[in-house]
Amino acid sequence: FNTVYNQSAQKDLAYQERLKLINQAYHLANEANIDSLLIKTLRRKAYLHSLNHQQDSAIYFSRQMLNTATRINDSLFMGMAANRIGRYYKDVQVLDSSYFYFERAKKVYEDLGDSLQIVKNYTNMVTMLSDAGEFAQSDEMAIEALSFLKTIESPSHEATLYNAMAIHAKDQNELQEALYWNELANSTTTSDRNRLIYLSNRANIYKDNGEYDKAIDLYMSLLDDLKEDSNTDNYNRTNNNLNFTRWLQTKDIGLEDDLLQGLELRKEAGTKIGEIASLRYLTLFYLDWNQSKTRIYAQDMYQQASKIKHIDYQLEALQLLMQA
Repeated sequence: FNTVYNQSAQKDLAYQERLKLINQAYHLANEANIDSLLIKTLRRKAYLHSLNHQQDSAIYFSRQMLNTATRINDSLFMGMAANRIGRYYKDVQVLDSSYFYFERAKKVYEDLGDSLQIVKNYTNMVTMLSDAGEFAQSDEMAIEALSFLKTIESPSHEATLYNAMAIHAKDQNELQEALYWNELANSTTTSDRNRLIYLSNRANIYKDNGEYDKAIDLYMSLLDDLKEDSNTDNYNRTNNNLNFTRWLQTKDIGLEDDLLQGLELRKEAGTKIGEIASLRYLTLFYLDWNQSKTRIYAQDMYQQASKIKHIDYQLEALQLLMQA
């Protein structure tokens, strides 16, 4: 068992070879009927499937891991398995199931008194509530999470929570409060990549406040930095925000192709919130001069928002349809 299990961890081996080895370990653990070996094997097997973007398999084996850990009352692996299931469900945009398992993991870690893991799961839940437009509940949960951070030092999670509160304030048109939380996020984070994301959110606040010159200058500065980012979605999102802000400032319909390309790139990235935001941009872009296209994009916006149960985007899409 140990030989094939340890070999399956070797990153220089091809994926199929690693999967073959962990499958051998899985069968050996089952035959030996040793729960601790089975849990270890299920954990790695789920991980390898997730590396190959086989999230359904990753969820299946993580649930087996959770069931085994629950049966033998191993709280550490119960929390770990529940957290992994939450992440894998989030990857495939099954957000209600994802939230359920993050909450389950949080409760396990509360029983264990593990403040860092509690905050990690709180942070995931805050982000998901924010994405769903549940701002009041998200704010309440973020404040609860911040109380745990008084006992531990975790700048990355603290900054993430500040950023979530900045986004909530912006979306509720409380722009000065949004700038306050955004500044806290920027000053707290130790991650250069996250700092770029928070600065992009600052540009969004400027945009929503009608400070278009400030927003455009910041977006353009960020694009220079994001050229080296391996995550091209960050660059594409910022570029799309820049083009929409330029349209808000100039009403130049020559930006149509840029905004359409922005939608296609967000679809390719597979981020539903990003796709909905791009559909919103196009709906507003066409609103005053092409009613048929306004209806097309507003209807699509409503349908996509309904899939992830984002009430605010659903309501805005309906309002835009009434104006078309």
